[in-house]
Formats: sequence, C-alpha cells, structure tokens
Amino acid sequence: METIWDHHNEVTRRFSTFKEVFEDGVAFFFLVYHHLPIKDKVLEGLHRYPNSRSDVETNQRRAMHLLTNLGIATFADENDLGSLTEKEYLLYLTQLHSLLPCLLPKETIVFNCYLGDHPTKSISIHNPSNRPVSYWVKMEGSADFISEEKQSIRVEAHRTFHLNVTFRSRTSEPSKAFLVLTVRREGTHIGSPLVFELVSDIIGRKSSKILEPIHSRLYESTSVRVPVQNRFDGCDYGEFQVVLVE
Repeated sequence: METIWDHHNEVTRRFSTFKEVFEDGVAFFFLVYHHLPIKDKVLEGLHRYPNSRSDVETNQRRAMHLLTNLGIATFADENDLGSLTEKEYLLYLTQLHSLLPCLLPKETIVFNCYLGDHPTKSISIHNPSNRPVSYWVKMEGSADFISEEKQSIRVEAHRTFHLNVTFRSRTSEPSKAFLVLTVRREGTHIGSPLVFELVSDIIGRKSSKILEPIHSRLYESTSVRVPVQNRFDGCDYGEFQVVLVE
C-alpha cells in the first residue's frame, strides 16, 4: 500500500500493514487533512518527522480533533489507535473511507449579483431517514456569507429544511466560503456532515446613488461633494481608489 501524504513536498510512503498508517500519526493526519474544506493553519504544530512518543500522540490527537470538530464519529478514539488489531485497523480505515468523502462539497452555490447587492439563496437540506436529524451550523471562509440560522437546525424525518444564506457583495474580488453542517449526536444515531461551497460572481456594477445634475459655465471648473460610504465592518476608516469612467 502506497500513499502520498505530503503533496507540497511530494513525499511518498509505503505501508506493509494497516497499523503502520497510524503508527506515527502523520499519514493518518494527512488522510483527514486532504478532505478538509478549509485548510488554513491546520498544519501548524504538526510533527512531520516525529522522534518521540509525545510527537506521535500529538499527531494522532490533532487528527482525531479534526474529525470531532467536523462531526465525524468513529468506533475508536485516540487512546485506541495504538492497540487495535490488524482487522480493527482495516475496519477503521473502511469507516473513514465511507465518511471522509462527506467533507467534500456536496454542491457549489453561486451568488450572481451586482456589486453592492445582498442576494439570498435557499439551500435545501433533506432528511430521508425515519428519525429527525439536528445539525450544527458553521460558516468557514469569507465573512460576507451569512447564514440565517446562527447555531443549529433540526430536520424532521422525511422532510426538507430550507436554510437561507445571504451574500453581502462589498468588493469585486471573488469571495468563497463553506457552509458546514455537522450532526448533533442524539442517542445512538450517527449521521454524516454536509458541506456546501459558496462562491460569488459579480456580474457588474450599478450606481449606489445618482447625484443631482451639475450646472456650470463652459470651460469653468465646478466642484461637487460625492458621499462615500464605508461598507466594511470593524474598520474605523477606509482608503478608496477614485476612478472616473465615462
């Protein structure tokens, strides 16, 4: 069995047993890492070449922490990873093989709008099971995407919940975020997380305000005050580039 666990450095490792995948925690961590919707700063503190038992436990603990935060529950925890049998390691990898792809975006939602608009789209969450399912709602990425439900939602059995997400278009630069719904465990029922990719598509600009006609004599200059609104939260001031377009 062979895997590339570090695409940046093209590091390839071979494993002769399933247990070796988990022995130092590195391959296990990258197995989870490559399925994450947001990877910013996740690699900080990882021991790529562990030289102590403490380094190994740190890697394993961080990988399990990523799974827990994303609502993926497995039959083993970080204390079990060093003591499973070969058959149990195979079963554990099989479980990850079925659960980790759920972290890949189920759908890409495109927000087409003019600059300055605040379009809202409804995302359908269907529950085909015979029992209700509750999800924690988490938004990762650009803060310009806002979920109507801030904490959690509940989808009744065989019903569909419509979750509204609003995009605040404040710049012409592309914006991206991920809507991550992790299952709130209730009893013995374990569900799979849902991930939606949210992207912006600014199709044009429109005037935020139309000024009154400016009257002046030919070849005489006239000044006019143009109000400029700072639409960015948490900023005391803003620097704007002024461009005149005919």
